[in-house]
Amino acid sequence: MTDFKTIPFRPEHIDQLDMTPRQLGAMAFATPQTWVCVAEFPAITVIADGKVLACGGEIPMWAGRARFWAMFTKSIGSRMTACTRAARLLMENSTASRLEMDVGLDHEEGHRFARLLGFHVETPRMPGYFPDGTDAAMYVRFKGELA
Repeated sequence: MTDFKTIPFRPEHIDQLDMTPRQLGAMAFATPQTWVCVAEFPAITVIADGKVLACGGEIPMWAGRARFWAMFTKSIGSRMTACTRAARLLMENSTASRLEMDVGLDHEEGHRFARLLGFHVETPRMPGYFPDGTDAAMYVRFKGELA
């Protein structure tokens, strides 16, 4: 039996994720200080059988607006359901009325996750959005929208 639990995010949890090459590429633009700062905001880590499956949270932009982020282990598989539930609970407890999530244009799993959480595409293509010059789509979800 799998023992799932959700705990407050700590910066060292990122190092415990067995990330996909796509996520590792994105990590090239984050520093250890990035995760220290992120840990100051509402964020969680999902653990199963002692291993970090996912980390995610929100970064407030200003009152009423926040960015949602998530990182997953590459072997998430069927355990994605538990991670999606945890993310939904985090979003339900958010004080932001507008949550945003950017997803790499060719990152199909990211688009699927955004839709599972009830986000919808606001901007289908933002050319050169990421530091490496790749394109992204912007998803948005407003407080009270049903997933």
